[in-house]
Amino acid sequence: MFLVNGIGWASWAARLPAIQERLAIGEGAVGAALLGATLGLFVSVVVTSVLVERFGSRMVTIVSGATMIAALPLIGLAPSFPLLAAALVLYGAANGAFDLAANSQAVTVERTYGRPMMSSFHALFSAGALVGAGIAALVATNGVPVDLHLIGIAALLLTLLAVASLALVPHPRHGEVVGVRTSLVGVARPLVGLGVISFCVLLAEGSVTDWSAIYLSSVVGAGPGVAATGLIVFSLTMMLGRLFGDRLTLRLGPARIVRGGAAVAAAGLALTLLVPTVAMSLMGFALVGLGLSIIFPVVLSAAGRVPAVRSATGLAGTTATGYVGFIAGPPIIGFVAEASSLRLALGLVLACIVVAGLLASQVER
Repeated sequence: MFLVNGIGWASWAARLPAIQERLAIGEGAVGAALLGATLGLFVSVVVTSVLVERFGSRMVTIVSGATMIAALPLIGLAPSFPLLAAALVLYGAANGAFDLAANSQAVTVERTYGRPMMSSFHALFSAGALVGAGIAALVATNGVPVDLHLIGIAALLLTLLAVASLALVPHPRHGEVVGVRTSLVGVARPLVGLGVISFCVLLAEGSVTDWSAIYLSSVVGAGPGVAATGLIVFSLTMMLGRLFGDRLTLRLGPARIVRGGAAVAAAGLALTLLVPTVAMSLMGFALVGLGLSIIFPVVLSAAGRVPAVRSATGLAGTTATGYVGFIAGPPIIGFVAEASSLRLALGLVLACIVVAGLLASQVER
């Protein structure tokens, strides 16, 4: 399921330059269209947390995943800006539900095994993003239209979804916690720091995912195939970091992981912005992926262990806050880039990464 999520997101994100060119819209319009995904997420998050508690994450994962896949071709087929925004509203809503339900499954499995596993699950998301971006780079180089590309990806993902659904936990229940806090303030207080870290880290991840190709194309001057390579190296280093993330977390502790990862990511993005050449930009995006790779899985594991808080509640709150950043970040970058420059807009992402590093101690409280 994490693999499906990564392939789907990277497939359309890496083709944003082609969508922008076909619809003849500016960076501000791209940002406004991406805002549609944010609106969809806002609608789905609260409803999804309730549905997971009531029906279990297996059913929610399957239904929301199928909806997300159905929305994917609509992004490529959209003939106008309003229809593109509408397609992204649907995709954002389905993706938010799918992500929350899949992470609920991951928490159940991690608890069953009694050791850190969340980073490994998220490595599969990064692997999917790598596959999706790689396919996008290949088809973009060979001039395959966006609509045909995304229709083919949807068929692949639907097959993967059907096969993977057979192995999901039937009905995990996360609400059986003794002494659950019912006060909104009581629930929110221990999750605020984790939520801020999630917001900052996923804002950075979403911004790089959606804008790396456009940055390499418009600022650095790279061709279509090379532009898509930025997302490939970012996804590759993120996947590699997450593959070893569980072992590193056991050895170094979660706070050091968050603090050190933020430092590496900040250095990489600074390199990309200060030296806008193809080689340095690709190296910078690679460091950003490596630095960010383990932080969000560590935060999710912490959110699932907050004392006297329902696991699904903590997970939903942290995931929702993070994915508000993941989807809200790219349109914000678009609006700022339209008013100033894309390099300055990505400087805001750098600031968010620094904030995440400063809050590293929250994952151990």
